[in-house]
Amino acid sequence: MPNKPSPASLSRRVDPLMHAIDRRRIELRMTQNGLADRASSTQATVSDALTGAHSPTLYTLRKIADALGCDLALVAREVPDGR
Repeated sequence: MPNKPSPASLSRRVDPLMHAIDRRRIELRMTQNGLADRASSTQATVSDALTGAHSPTLYTLRKIADALGCDLALVAREVPDGR
C-alpha cells in the first residue's frame, strides 16, 4: 500500500490551482465573502483553501469553480518511462 501524502505535500500540489482560482476571483472583482456566498460555503473555507491552510475537498473545489464560471479539468501529460 503506498504511503499517504502529507498535508504539506498536498498543499504544494494544490497551490497552483489555488493561485488560478484567486486570480479568477480578483478578475471578477469578487471578495472572498462573495465567492463563499456564490459557492454556498463560508469565507473561512474559501480563505483556508486559497492560503493552503487546509486542502479543499473535490466537492468544495467544484462549488468554487462553478461560482467563478469555471470548469475543473484533468489534463493528461506525458508519463516518464520507468514508472
